[in-house]
Amino acid sequence: MNKLEKILNMSEREKQEKGLEFTPKEIFQQPSSWPKTWEVLKENQKELKAFLDDILGDPGCRIVLSGAGTSEFIGNGCEAYLRRTLNVDVDSRATTDIVSNSEDIFIPGRRYLVISFARSGNSPESIGTWNIVNEIENAKQIVITCNAEGELSKIASKDDASRVLILPEETNDQSLVMTSSYSNMMIAAIGLARLDNLEAYAEDLAIASSAGRQILSQVDAIADFAGRAWKRAVFLGSGQFRGVAREGHLKMLESTDGTVMTRFDTFLALRHGPQVSVDSDSFVIAMLSDDPYTRQYEMDLLKELKNQGKYGALLAITRLKDESLQGLANVIINLQGPEDSVIPMELRAATDAIVCQLTGMFCSMALGLKPDAPSLDGTINRVVKGVKVYDHKKYRETGRFVVIAE
Repeated sequence: MNKLEKILNMSEREKQEKGLEFTPKEIFQQPSSWPKTWEVLKENQKELKAFLDDILGDPGCRIVLSGAGTSEFIGNGCEAYLRRTLNVDVDSRATTDIVSNSEDIFIPGRRYLVISFARSGNSPESIGTWNIVNEIENAKQIVITCNAEGELSKIASKDDASRVLILPEETNDQSLVMTSSYSNMMIAAIGLARLDNLEAYAEDLAIASSAGRQILSQVDAIADFAGRAWKRAVFLGSGQFRGVAREGHLKMLESTDGTVMTRFDTFLALRHGPQVSVDSDSFVIAMLSDDPYTRQYEMDLLKELKNQGKYGALLAITRLKDESLQGLANVIINLQGPEDSVIPMELRAATDAIVCQLTGMFCSMALGLKPDAPSLDGTINRVVKGVKVYDHKKYRETGRFVVIAE
């Protein structure tokens, strides 16, 4: 029995006392939950395809992916794939930017599809963004959410220019940290570009689920890696993996209540100043690309860090077998599907995140915190608090601040 299985087999009372009632279960369930999200796509396939075809047929359309915190990083992780696959302009923008600076984002006269990601659908910025976009002429919206009872789901479902995709109830994480909700909303977003052939997407998801289970089987190595009293953590990824690295850095920051200071970046960008954050008290998680050209740059950086003795430990996530990693990484997580099937690189935005989630949870436990609620003074909460969102249109017309969500 590995360390995650031991946690899952604790008594309910012990789980509650240690703050392990939700986070371990929600991490563990991910590979088995992804096919269920595929079922949601299948049930809505015809309606979604017609809805998307209408706006994608406009050569001037632009897709904006939106959310806050982890929900924003979903868009960061699938933006490149959607742009490449749909062959349209796709841009990932935080709801926190849209509610405060929407005129910097939306160009008058352009046609927009805004895809919003929301675990609860109750954060003020999610509601504020929906209202702002609803005022844009010819704009459409898709809401991907884990909560059928959330405010965002309720208001969007009543609007003819919006569609709501409600994911299985189990994806609505009860832990403070988002895990299963992140990966399932990612799976749903990528699936929007696969509506022409969802059967092929189901086969790819089966490979991804197998890779996810393979990561979970290596949990002891991840737990041992995370168990030291680290002071810093650096998450590296190129292209789409920069978005996953950004999610990894937030998971660590949240899970350790800010005790472990974190950094994310691309491999090449790290040299331009941020490399000073890597020292012997820091660990590095490197998500290595499948693309040989990109990977060459990544390996150059890792070799440089090793030669300089910069990091305390390195965990590398890779699909490609590479003997040169043996001398660089303390832990190597190899992603191989059934019978050496190849996991599509875009789906690694879901699988690689599991490694970051497990690292965050075990670091949290090593610090004596409760992973379900690691914030000792309540600075952060499951649903953001303290935010007032003002009516943008009324302010422009009257100069008055009218609260529309809080």
